[in-house]
Amino acid sequence: MTAINPQYDDLRGVVRTTEFLGTGHVKGTMLAAHVQWVKENRSALEYVRFWDSLPREVRTSIGMVLPVKWYDFAHLIAIDHSIVELFGSGSKTVLRDLGIYSARVNLGGTYKAYTRAGIQEFFTGAARLHSQFQDFGDAVYAARSATSGAMTHRNYSSYSPLYCESAAGYYQEAIVLHGGKDVAIYEAECQCRGDKGCVFVMRWR
Repeated sequence: MTAINPQYDDLRGVVRTTEFLGTGHVKGTMLAAHVQWVKENRSALEYVRFWDSLPREVRTSIGMVLPVKWYDFAHLIAIDHSIVELFGSGSKTVLRDLGIYSARVNLGGTYKAYTRAGIQEFFTGAARLHSQFQDFGDAVYAARSATSGAMTHRNYSSYSPLYCESAAGYYQEAIVLHGGKDVAIYEAECQCRGDKGCVFVMRWR
């Protein structure tokens, strides 16, 4: 298992966050969407720079990403670190856009069957399907009103503030794709900041 040095959370000011890569695995759909974001939103030269920036072990392991294959969580985070450094000027906020893109690609394509008639129904189902996309931790969704709710990631043996930021973007766009407007999402609690889990509070109209 690998631990990464603490970082500063640039969204909440001078708040110390940590990243622990552990031995978790995620489905290839996550990696594929992140790599595709670079390919579609950056020049051919920048795309090459991105691949060259990845550790050799990661390049060798992922090769041509297959959506149905399991990959190390550490390799997903290595991809996101490169994206932050190369295209986000060191700020992880670029990963919010990455999460938005991932929702559009996956919920509009491979996993379109997972969309539902309503927002609350979608998130309830998404929490139940959590283990189909990663083999660590679990998720629980709770509606707070007709137009708000909270998704909680619990018992994560692998975690990163980069993952949390892209997850927030994914949830944001999932709401939009289900008809929500004026979406607001913030992470009220985060395991990367020492909390027991990551709680994403969501509101829309």
